[in-house]
Amino acid sequence: MDHELSDAHKLIRDTARPVARERAGPRAAGMDETGEYPPRPVPRLSGGGPARAAIQIEAARRLVYHAASLVDAGKYERQDAPYLSIAKTFATEMSIRVSSDAIQILGAQGYMKDHPLERHYRDARQLTIVEGTSQIQRLVIARAMIQGEINYW
Repeated sequence: MDHELSDAHKLIRDTARPVARERAGPRAAGMDETGEYPPRPVPRLSGGGPARAAIQIEAARRLVYHAASLVDAGKYERQDAPYLSIAKTFATEMSIRVSSDAIQILGAQGYMKDHPLERHYRDARQLTIVEGTSQIQRLVIARAMIQGEINYW
């Protein structure tokens, strides 16, 4: 097997990790913005929004750390591309979900142009498009599964 990286794989290595990393934190996801404007008592929030966000943020963080460790250790090869794709896809899509939940917690105030959450949501959405759409990332993952490079079933 040829271990030389194609230009496409170099691009994935150099860009997918920072994009995923940017979305793997509560600030980037917009969840920290809800603390400034608690319009509802905490018991009403126990329906899952903040807890669900914490779970998703932590999962994204772990995926990004794993993908970054492959690159940082100098072990990045073609078969590692799916792990960056998994991290980028999960982290960026998680950010949309968490930002949306944060907007829901705040109600109408959350999607006003002058509120930071509106920007967080917009930024999260565009990151599912740049540096390889989520659909392209899924193709990379599916191809790796079909070729037996990763196995999740």
